[in-house]
Amino acid sequence: MSNLIIIKFYLQSTRDIYTKQRLHPMRTMIVVLVLFPFSAFCQCSGWNWPENKVKAEEQLVLLQDATKGKDYKQARAPLQWLLAYAPNLNRSIYIHGVEVYEGMIAAASDPAMKRRYLDSVIIIYDLRSAHCGELKNVAFRKAMTVFRYEINGTDPARVLGAMDEAFKICDQDIPDAALVPYMESMVVTQLRDKSLTQDEIQKRYQVLVDLLNRKIKLAGKDQTKKNKLLGYKTRIDQLSLKVIDVTCDFIHSTYAPAFKVTPKDTSLAKTIFAHLLLKKCPVDELWLATGKLVFEKEADFGLGKTLGVEYYLRDELEITKSYFYRSLALASSGSDSTDILMYLGSLWAKIASPQGAREAFRAALHIQPSRTDALTKIGDLYYNSFSSCAQLINQADDRLVYLIAYDYYEKAGDTQKMELARKSFPSREEIFLLNYQAGQKMHVGCWINEFTKLRTRD
Repeated sequence: MSNLIIIKFYLQSTRDIYTKQRLHPMRTMIVVLVLFPFSAFCQCSGWNWPENKVKAEEQLVLLQDATKGKDYKQARAPLQWLLAYAPNLNRSIYIHGVEVYEGMIAAASDPAMKRRYLDSVIIIYDLRSAHCGELKNVAFRKAMTVFRYEINGTDPARVLGAMDEAFKICDQDIPDAALVPYMESMVVTQLRDKSLTQDEIQKRYQVLVDLLNRKIKLAGKDQTKKNKLLGYKTRIDQLSLKVIDVTCDFIHSTYAPAFKVTPKDTSLAKTIFAHLLLKKCPVDELWLATGKLVFEKEADFGLGKTLGVEYYLRDELEITKSYFYRSLALASSGSDSTDILMYLGSLWAKIASPQGAREAFRAALHIQPSRTDALTKIGDLYYNSFSSCAQLINQADDRLVYLIAYDYYEKAGDTQKMELARKSFPSREEIFLLNYQAGQKMHVGCWINEFTKLRTRD
């Protein structure tokens, strides 16, 4: 069989493969290697003239001139001759070939013709692999070409197939430019066709994660390159949320080991924390560690408040105080400020500083008078101060704290606590022994330093 016949047969058979059969993930399909065993991996870096050098030179000039003039239809004939009779002449004929058919894609208005010309571009890439080697370079270029023309087309699985092939061939040498398109190919394929299993998606995603971690490590002190890669990583992680069924177990098994290795990786921390919040995972050390890192890099009111509450529940009160005060500085509304002041009041009460707690509750009331729960909280401070404020000289004076607590519960409209406080008022006998009169103004000392009206429980 002559080379020309082989070329024609290959062009037709390969077109059938690409138009009738979807590429299976991770399967290489360089059919040309079978059709051209005699020339596989022959290098095209120099000039390898065929026996008919004069004719080849003539056709090369015609191809170069037509391509330079963007006369792509005129360029097809010399291109086909060179592919048939001088396939390993030089890699430039394949570079020109891709330009020719991409030019024809741009000029075509019929979608079917555009697709047919794209098939020809793919074939030229495969011929280049067969005759010139350069498997990694060509696989990458082919995948990016298919991505560019087909990602918004009717068959996204074709793009994913080309990407799978490129990532398998290139392995760790895959260029950075292919990383995000690979994830986009997965997302588009899954959203349109629902043809991928979670296992298939997660395996591909893990390939990208491993590649990025390795590339970031290799970037060393090149901060510009590192930042670019981290940007890719953020985009890939964002896209993964569209197609990966993330569970709390998946987060811990997939992300936690990587974060343990790079605990200062803000991009990774953002991804993990977003997943943990989205899936409402229990608060644990991973949750706290990633949340803290995200807050340190991008201080946010809501996050600071949430971290403060979590550390409050863990009785890590100094850390709690730090987050609450930093959140207060970030508050953008009166409501936000009031929320934090209420938390600060509870914090000061917990660390046995009732005056600090009262000031926080009063500040909350000043900003938002409708927060009657702040009045209740102040009442609680007074109610619970009996043991610390009692002089143990007489019951009537020591029980004044319950009277002032009642006053605040009354202002708050908390009838249940009003009744509880009333039961601890002094008795008639107790005030009688001191010559006190019901209704008289009484000063409540200790740290409270307020006035109330004397009443009895009976």
